[in-house]
Amino acid sequence: MNVLLIALIGVLWSNGEEWYTLRKFTMNALKDLGFGSTSIEERIQVEARHLVEAIHPETGKDIDLTQFIPKAVSNIISGIVFGKR
Repeated sequence: MNVLLIALIGVLWSNGEEWYTLRKFTMNALKDLGFGSTSIEERIQVEARHLVEAIHPETGKDIDLTQFIPKAVSNIISGIVFGKR
């Protein structure tokens, strides 16, 4: 029963005034983080350049991308949340 109640909470499962309030809060929070702006795209492009530079010395070798990709994603998230990578 508790699992069902938890699953029905949130923007997707609310309606009316509750839905409107949750949606407005969610959209404002995402907007504050840069969602929907070119700044996120620019951050991703900058991080992609850093990623290519980090991988380039490994040209011709077998590369384990699991050591590179999580760091790139973390840098993007850090840039959005804290303002620096």
